[in-house]
Amino acid sequence: MRALVVSLILAVILRPVPISAQQAASTGSEIREFEHAPSRALGRDLLYSLYLPPGYAQSTERYPTLYLLHGHDGNHLEWLHTGYLREILDGLIANYRIEPMIVVMPDGGNSWYVDSKEVGGPGDYDSAIAGDLVAAIERTLRTKTGARYRGIGGVSMGGFGALHLAFRKPFRFVAGAAFSGALWTGLTPDTDLGERINTIFDGAFGQPFQVTRFLAQSPLGLVDGLIGEHEPPPVFLTVGDDDRFKLYRDNFRLFDRMRDAGLPVEMRMTEGDHEWETWAAELPEALLFFDREFRRGE
Repeated sequence: MRALVVSLILAVILRPVPISAQQAASTGSEIREFEHAPSRALGRDLLYSLYLPPGYAQSTERYPTLYLLHGHDGNHLEWLHTGYLREILDGLIANYRIEPMIVVMPDGGNSWYVDSKEVGGPGDYDSAIAGDLVAAIERTLRTKTGARYRGIGGVSMGGFGALHLAFRKPFRFVAGAAFSGALWTGLTPDTDLGERINTIFDGAFGQPFQVTRFLAQSPLGLVDGLIGEHEPPPVFLTVGDDDRFKLYRDNFRLFDRMRDAGLPVEMRMTEGDHEWETWAAELPEALLFFDREFRRGE
């Protein structure tokens, strides 16, 4: 099944590989699955996996960096093992569709990628990823430094986290993407989800759940702060039309709000449910989106 999904995706997005491109990619990409970065924000190391593009070890080039976040109950290996990140990115690079990039995939637990230590939550993951991890990556790898060469994306809870981090000021990422983002745009102070709310958010917004804290840190709640800013981060949204959680509604709300405000945003509704097959199929378009933004940084 894995081989079939990969071959179908690549057949749609890629032209036949030129001989010169095959030779250029012959050194192969490199995957490191269990890397650790020291994090003062967490008081311990942050676990992450890493994709280094073909030729990284043999070159002296510097590369832009994409950070990809997992969803609720996920981990730092999902983009590699079920998202086909390596296969898709290798193919796009080999066919000269995009420039080589480094990809970092941190393990964020069920943190929603916000700072939550002060309310007894999973920890300060906003500071750990956008601060400690970025600093460690740019200190130890040959990256192009600065926000214009950093992108961030994520699935479901990770989509919430990616846009939360992209929208925070000062802007630390040039662009953000959400795959079926669990944006909770319909949540209000009057919404009653009962005990289920504590299971979903795992204390990331307080225990008991503090809806005002959530709304202030949600992507929709941060949109107004982008209006009038110089070069706010462009956003790529994608969601399946059969999403079992009906997250197309949330993503449309964010899309409409950003469009009405004149903010840069694009959206895709594709066939599929809230699952990795849907997200893997849209990954090539998202990678092309980030590549355009990295080039704009030049």
